[in-house]
Amino acid sequence: MSQSEAAKAIQESLYRNLPIYGHIEARVEELGQTVRCSVPLKPKNQNHFGAVHAALQFAACEMSGALALSQHPAIRGGGYRLVVRNLSIDFVKPAMTDVEATAIITEAQQQNLIETLESTGKAQLELPIELADTEGVVVAKATGQYHISRKREASA
Repeated sequence: MSQSEAAKAIQESLYRNLPIYGHIEARVEELGQTVRCSVPLKPKNQNHFGAVHAALQFAACEMSGALALSQHPAIRGGGYRLVVRNLSIDFVKPAMTDVEATAIITEAQQQNLIETLESTGKAQLELPIELADTEGVVVAKATGQYHISRKREASA
């Protein structure tokens, strides 16, 4: 499966399982070590002065951060549970165009994540996320704090 096919499959899964993403027309633009998710500026996504609503900017950031971490094979395979513990966002300027959130998980972060999960069964990771407009101007900066733990087997 190509990267664009994988992104489309993930987007379709999000639309099915979390319909709010379909309603706001959020898109998975890139999937891999770098994850980019976008939300269009449309009347239904605007606030009272015509910018992308703050809640949807938050949603784009959370979506890209969670997808960046969920690319780990153990998480994607269902052996671990990923939970966002906190996501803080600083709105830098009004988002007057479509927006795109970018989350990047580095090789070092991936390696540390793998080692920690293998040795303890759980890990915590902080991930910076930037939200930019169509001109590439950063309109918000977010920090996601994520907790990953091995799923418990159901008792009989």
